[in-house]
Amino acid sequence: RKWQTDYLQDTEITQIILGLSTAFLIIAAIIFDGGLQGFTIAFGPLVMLFVTALLYVVDIFFINYGFNHVPVITANNILNLELVFALVLAFVFYHEVPTLLEFVG
Repeated sequence: RKWQTDYLQDTEITQIILGLSTAFLIIAAIIFDGGLQGFTIAFGPLVMLFVTALLYVVDIFFINYGFNHVPVITANNILNLELVFALVLAFVFYHEVPTLLEFVG
């Protein structure tokens, strides 16, 4: 974030990242999954996709907003704690037992 200027606002950066990630996801699906075979439109998965995309946009916006307003050292510590929280949440919600490699990391 320190290399970014004030030329673009957080919402614009969020829209650019969302557009690029959507394009890369479609390209990866076509290359690695052999296309979009068997694609049917169903209401349930479509709603889940929309809600997930909305949460993703909100997440990216808050990340950009946070990097713009939080000091660099604090932001680095928060990003490093993300791995610890992911490990704890995986254990609590999914009952995944961490391996020795995950503890060392």
